[in-house]
Amino acid sequence: MVVIVMCTFIANNLFLLNPFFEIKNNRHVLILVCSLAFVLTFFLASFIKDYYEVKKKSFEDIIFLFIFFILLIIPISHTNQQNTCPVERRQLAFFYPVIIENKINLNFGKDFDNWISDRFLTRTRLIKCYKLFLYKFSYKYVIADKLLYNKETHWSFLKSQVKPYNMKTSHKSDINKALIKLLDYCKENNIKFYFMVVPRKSAVYPDEASSYINTKILEVDTKDVQDIANSAGIKIIYPKDKLKEASKNAYTFYKSEHHWSEYGAYIGYLELINEIKKDFPDVIPLNESDYIIQKSNLTRSNWDRIFNIGTNYYYLGLKDEELKKLSDAEYEYYDFKDKDNVIFLKDNQRLIKIYHYDKAPNIKVILTGRSMNENLLDFIPYNFRDLMYLRLNSQPGLKEEDEFKLFMRYKDEIERFKPDIIILCLNYRKLKGIADLFSEDGN
Repeated sequence: MVVIVMCTFIANNLFLLNPFFEIKNNRHVLILVCSLAFVLTFFLASFIKDYYEVKKKSFEDIIFLFIFFILLIIPISHTNQQNTCPVERRQLAFFYPVIIENKINLNFGKDFDNWISDRFLTRTRLIKCYKLFLYKFSYKYVIADKLLYNKETHWSFLKSQVKPYNMKTSHKSDINKALIKLLDYCKENNIKFYFMVVPRKSAVYPDEASSYINTKILEVDTKDVQDIANSAGIKIIYPKDKLKEASKNAYTFYKSEHHWSEYGAYIGYLELINEIKKDFPDVIPLNESDYIIQKSNLTRSNWDRIFNIGTNYYYLGLKDEELKKLSDAEYEYYDFKDKDNVIFLKDNQRLIKIYHYDKAPNIKVILTGRSMNENLLDFIPYNFRDLMYLRLNSQPGLKEEDEFKLFMRYKDEIERFKPDIIILCLNYRKLKGIADLFSEDGN
């Protein structure tokens, strides 16, 4: 009876996220689980009997074996049902059932393993303890998980921002093919295409990153961008030098995040909008006088535009009160003065934002890319009548390999919107994903 109740309880937790296997309101599934639990109990009892009588093992060995298997069950006795992990600052793996849209999920084993690995009992608490241990026992530099942190200067870098990217010729070839296909699509539909690459933080602040990297490696970044631009026959806006110069006046990147600050995004915006102005003379770059500018030691770079301590700092595993003491920098924040006259809609499930501003030139723009665009959206929507932002990453339930499949995910929205301009804005580290822009499911 104990085993039956335990199996039912565990099954309820395991299948709670799966509508095809909801137990609470489905007595047929409940009966099935109880029946299977009874069969399991029967075989377990037979096994213990044979173990004791045939193999002549001691009663203590049987108790040890029984406790051992019970302990294996404990981690899945209660699963974390949040979508994100506050300590790791990432989206947790979603549960994908065996049957999806009347098709067998051939990756069910891998998907289930990822799901249970992300959500087992006490996982978050163990991660917190581990990160706190690393922080407390590190002298000057904390090297933990994805993070590199200087305890004296409070500068933080993701490991991906300081290690060589090693973009191969084959990667550049795949990127080139996708960009040419995108250019052909734009030409067929009378659309102008613009491409901006946001440099990595370590390329803009090489002195602050010099403890972790030979900064000469970062010179390869510029060469990679130039190679891609030359192969595809396009101009890529790469504002590294402008950002380095502007960093003498204010922070263009957050010390506590890998994202550029709103001031940094403004510098990138000016480079982008001045390029667009060559084709659309009615587009006038916005001045700082068009904004209410305030300062704060918190960061704002997320989808919901909520101030926080900084995503990198959360990797340290400290409490919020302790993290706030590390935030010793002030950043400029821009709020558009005429924001009340802008119609704004967003779809939090599919990660789409739509802006309409009657006072701007009658031009329709689609902006797409990853999280670097969030701060760019404080500026660019107010230069155009209509703007639709299609975010590629962090969509709930989206598999990582499907992130860059722009036309598989948003083709209908793009064709209905009928844009005059398409803008692609990506961090340098994510350029390889361009190869998947036209990929279909399973390719």
